[in-house]
Amino acid sequence: MYRIYKELSPKGDGQEYSVIKELVGSYSVYYDAEEKLLSIYEDTCNNRHATISGTTIDFQFESWDYRFLKDLYYNCIVHYWIEEIHFVNNGAEKIDISGLDYDSIDDFFFGRSVVAKKGKYGLIDVNFNLILGLYYKRITRFMIEPNIHEPICLVIYSDDEVGYVDLNGQFVVVIGNPKTEEAWLSSIGRIPSKNVMWAYKSECKWVRVELKSPSWEYESAYSFYNVETQSFPSSLYQGGKHILFAKSNYVNGMAIIQNHFTGKVGAINMSGLISIPVIYDELSIFADNGVAVFCEDAKEVVEHFTPARYLNFRYKKGGKWGAIDVNGEIRIPAQYDYAYAFSDELAAVNLGGEYYVYLSQEPSFYLDSFIPQDIREDSFTRWFMGGKWGFVDENGNECIPIQYDKVSRFRNGISIVNKGGRWIGGSLRNRYDLPKYSQQMPAFIEGKYGIINQKGELIVPLIYTSLSWDDNTPNPTYLRGLIGGEYIEEDEHYYIVDPEKEVYLSPDGKVIEEFPCGENIRWPV
Repeated sequence: MYRIYKELSPKGDGQEYSVIKELVGSYSVYYDAEEKLLSIYEDTCNNRHATISGTTIDFQFESWDYRFLKDLYYNCIVHYWIEEIHFVNNGAEKIDISGLDYDSIDDFFFGRSVVAKKGKYGLIDVNFNLILGLYYKRITRFMIEPNIHEPICLVIYSDDEVGYVDLNGQFVVVIGNPKTEEAWLSSIGRIPSKNVMWAYKSECKWVRVELKSPSWEYESAYSFYNVETQSFPSSLYQGGKHILFAKSNYVNGMAIIQNHFTGKVGAINMSGLISIPVIYDELSIFADNGVAVFCEDAKEVVEHFTPARYLNFRYKKGGKWGAIDVNGEIRIPAQYDYAYAFSDELAAVNLGGEYYVYLSQEPSFYLDSFIPQDIREDSFTRWFMGGKWGFVDENGNECIPIQYDKVSRFRNGISIVNKGGRWIGGSLRNRYDLPKYSQQMPAFIEGKYGIINQKGELIVPLIYTSLSWDDNTPNPTYLRGLIGGEYIEEDEHYYIVDPEKEVYLSPDGKVIEEFPCGENIRWPV
C-alpha cells in the first residue's frame, strides 16, 4: 500500500518544521501513486497555486524536484511525497495490512476502517470483515455524534444522497440535509446493512430501502423496512424470498408494489398488507381522495429491429384505464385509453390515443456509418399521444367533456387545455428499419391554449400559442403565455418564432403583465 502525503513547512531563520501534514490518497500500486503525484505537480505548476487545509496558496519553483514548491507570500515549502505502508494505526496498536486486496485503507477509528476498491468505498472491522459493502461513492471516518452519543460515519451514495451508519453498519437513516436538530433526530432509525444497500427516509414508519442484488435477474430492487418492528413486510415474501418489491414510496398511506417476474403492480397499505392485488399493468399513486387510476389488459409489444440481434424492445401497449380506491373497490370501470392520477379530485382521461416509441439516446457503437451495433433498451422511451381528453370525478362522472387535444392536471383549481394541436415524432424508421438515432423527441405543436376551472368553464379563452406554469413550486404563483407567432422546425427542434406578446397571468386567469416581444424572437417548444 502506498500513500501520498502533503506537508506545509515554514522556511526562515535556517529552520524548517512541519505545521500541516495531510493524507492526499492511498494506492495499492506504486505506479498509480506516482502518476497521481505527477498530476498534482503538473496541476500545481500550471495553475501556480495549491490548496492547503482549505487555504489557497501561490507558489514558485524551489527546485526542479517536483516534490518541492515555494510559497511566494508566506515563505513556506509544500512537500509532497510517497510513502509505502505495511501497517495502519488502531490507536496505539499497529495492524498489518500487507495481505489485504484493497486499493486504499484508512487508519482504524473505533475499530472500523474505510476501504476502497475500483472507486467504491466500504467499511471493515479489525478482523478485516466487510461490515458495509463496497457500494458507496465516499465514506468518512467515525466520529462521536453528540445528539445520539455514539460514533457514526457519513456515507455518500450519490451527489444528492447522504446518510449515516453506526459501528454495526446499520443505517441511521438521515437522507439529505435536515435543517434543524429536531428534523435530524426524527430521521433516526436502524436499518440493517446485511441485505440493504441504501435507505431512503420516509414520512412514515416504513422506510424504503434498496436491496443488495436480490437475484441474478436484476441488479437491485426496493422494499420497505419497519423501523419500529425491525422487519420487512411479510406480504412481500414468498418461500422466504422477496417476490414483490416497492415501486414507489408511501403517498397518502399507500405504496405501489410490483412483481418483477410478471411485471404486474398493486399496492400495500400502512399495515404492510396488500390492499390492491398485484394484477394490474399500471397503477398511479393514490390521491388525497383515496383513489388511484389503473390499467389492465395491456398487451406486450416487441419492436423488432433489423438485424434482429441488435435489440428487441419490449413494452406494454393498449389496455384500458379505470379507477380504484384504497380498499380495492373499482370506482370507475376500465374504459379509457389513458388516465392521469387524480388531482383536485378530478382525473384527466383520454379516448383514441396510443403509445409510440422513440430513441432517446444515440447508439454507442457502429458496424458501419449507418447501422448501430449496440442499442440499449433504456435508450428507448414510450410516449402516449393523440386522441381527445376530458375529466372525470372519482365516481366516473364526466365532469368536463372529452373534447381537448391536450390537457394538464388540475393545479390550484385550474387546467391548461389545448384545441387544434397535434403530436409529431415517435416510431420513426430509416432504411435499416432502425429508429433514427437523431430522431426528434415527440413534440406537441399548433392549436390554441386556454384555461378551464373545475366546472369546465373557460376562464381564459383559447387564444394562446403557448401557455404554461412559470415555476415548479407545489403552489405556483403565475403562468406565462405567448400570443401570436408560428411554429418552425430547425435542427430537429421546434420553435415558436416572432410571437406578438408575452403575457403573465395569475392562477385565476387574470392578466398581470404583458410585453411586446419584438422581432427575431424564438421560443423552444
